[in-house]
Amino acid sequence: MTRENINLTLAVIVIVGFMVFIFFSLSSGTIADEETLTPTPIQDKTNGDPAGFNPNYGDLTEEQIKIVDIAVGNLLNNSEGITPPMISVINFEEKEFSDASLGCPQEGMSYAQVITPGYQVILEAQGNEYDYRLTDEKNIILCEK
Repeated sequence: MTRENINLTLAVIVIVGFMVFIFFSLSSGTIADEETLTPTPIQDKTNGDPAGFNPNYGDLTEEQIKIVDIAVGNLLNNSEGITPPMISVINFEEKEFSDASLGCPQEGMSYAQVITPGYQVILEAQGNEYDYRLTDEKNIILCEK
């Protein structure tokens, strides 16, 4: 036998021995049988949201949720470290604002003096309240008074 044949034979013996060792280790009964496993119930911490990805909308209607989602999107886009499940709707109110400032005038700005229908949405996240005023997805103001 040549040296190469001896090395090849030894390699095959080592590999086969290792495979036999693995086989008997796995089949030795150290892994629990299905019947001995006890399932742990999962606790629902999603407030009724099966995926656990949405804000806490409370008892808002589908139409109101669509409006609130505009404010939620704005908050998520402009705040670091806030995720949707951290957000709760504190207040949702349909309003008629006395001017185009939506009740939240900015210093140095002038606004059309017309009755402006819109919404006030107050959100809470991480102990902070966010007061949004909006008429639609293009006209949204974070009112910081």
